[in-house]
Amino acid sequence: GLFMISLVLTPLLPESPLWLVSKDRAEEALQALQRLRGASAPEQVKEELDSFSSRANDKQQTSSWLSTFHNLLQPEAYKPLLFLNIFFLFSQFSGIAVTINFGVSFVQNAGIEGQSYLLALGISLMRLCSTFLTTWACSVYGKRTPSLVTGGLSTLLMAMITLSLSPVLTLQPWVLGVCVLLFVLFNSVGFSSVPWSMMGEIFPTNVRGIASGLSACILLSESFVIVKLYPGLVLSIGVFPIFLFFTISGAIGTFYLYLFFPETHGLSLIEIEESFRGSKNVKKQKQPTRGV
Repeated sequence: GLFMISLVLTPLLPESPLWLVSKDRAEEALQALQRLRGASAPEQVKEELDSFSSRANDKQQTSSWLSTFHNLLQPEAYKPLLFLNIFFLFSQFSGIAVTINFGVSFVQNAGIEGQSYLLALGISLMRLCSTFLTTWACSVYGKRTPSLVTGGLSTLLMAMITLSLSPVLTLQPWVLGVCVLLFVLFNSVGFSSVPWSMMGEIFPTNVRGIASGLSACILLSESFVIVKLYPGLVLSIGVFPIFLFFTISGAIGTFYLYLFFPETHGLSLIEIEESFRGSKNVKKQKQPTRGV
């Protein structure tokens, strides 16, 4: 039933201004960009729209695989491609893929024998809640801060779950259950969902399709590998080493984001592209608006 809501609301979404410009529908592109930017007057987005138009005119010639490969080798293309796929790698290996696909067995492996099916349902509810929280957090704080905070918190919670499997830490079943639910919530709010939302903004227009498709392919391959290996690894090496691996992956991933995550909130697509190219002419980033 819930998917019907998305189906009904989808026609209300504005079309991509870039696509409209490429189809010579400038007036519709202006209206769409004005709506997306929340601009009250066309003049506020005219400069950005003009930059879209000039780039579209420069790229009217038919692209070949050779030219596409050449474009991917440019810093504004390969830098975000590398960043995003490393981000995806750490987010998948932090344990969220296993938690989603093996909800019941994951809870049981974490040491919670009773109410495992109820907790698995709770995991699904946390995933649903995270959808709304992600939208709110990114609109208020940008993408960098929510990713760092949720990455750190989910790693801390996974560390507590891991230590509870050893004599070092003893947790009551209900406390352990709360840790599992909060891990799913925090991980889903930023650490594992933000990279998906970044695909539409950090890649240049001329390689956005191939770069986004390649990133999605790599992500799903990583998820496939870890989901397929998990049951066998539990039987062969035990639960503790696997959960320890999840903890270490989350910690390294959070530190990686701290070092390399480029905040894109408040920047136009052109400014994001210029920042990856290394241009010093990109204007200082605007602070996220403290409000929805």
